[in-house]
Amino acid sequence: MVTIAVVAGAVGVIYLGFELATRLTQDAAPLPTAPPEGAVTPDPAGPLPPGEQDAEGLRTVDVILYFSRPDALGLAPEARPIYLTNALLDRIKQTVVALIAGPAQDSPLVPILPAGTPLLDLFLDSHGTLYLDLGQAVVRNLLPGTSSELLAVMGITDTLVANFPEVKQVQILVDGEEVRTLTGHLDLTYPLKADPSLILPPEVLPFPETP
Repeated sequence: MVTIAVVAGAVGVIYLGFELATRLTQDAAPLPTAPPEGAVTPDPAGPLPPGEQDAEGLRTVDVILYFSRPDALGLAPEARPIYLTNALLDRIKQTVVALIAGPAQDSPLVPILPAGTPLLDLFLDSHGTLYLDLGQAVVRNLLPGTSSELLAVMGITDTLVANFPEVKQVQILVDGEEVRTLTGHLDLTYPLKADPSLILPPEVLPFPETP
């Protein structure tokens, strides 16, 4: 009887330990966040042309993305459709995702961000500052050089300010933290305003060949 009682007690201790560990693990897990009202996840195949509807009745609208010229002397525009959803942040997210995806296959333009750059989060404050949180890969994989960093940062800023009147300036974060710079050339410790001087008008296209 003593042996049975000891075994039963040991089993009870093991069970309580397992239950406690399970609860601690569950408590540590992040709670799922509900998407904003009206938000949708863009179809991997991409939205339909502007004004048309997909199977769910979602309309699309063109946004203007700014990518690098092949000679890296400035930015040039390229139109891209996104879903016309009710949630502003969802439309901004779609636009940033399109920037990360890069220009169209038949475009002479050059991406401003490394392929696969993680978009971790974004939010807009009451002063019109958009906080854009990118993953560490943007620092690790961005091409070195002043032009590369300038065109990446200002391509993002010009794109978002031009397409969304609610956005007045952009603060870039990396892994949720403010950073001094991406590759050592541009000060990112404060929000950046758009710089139209980097945008070359469409009539300069096609670009001159570079040696």
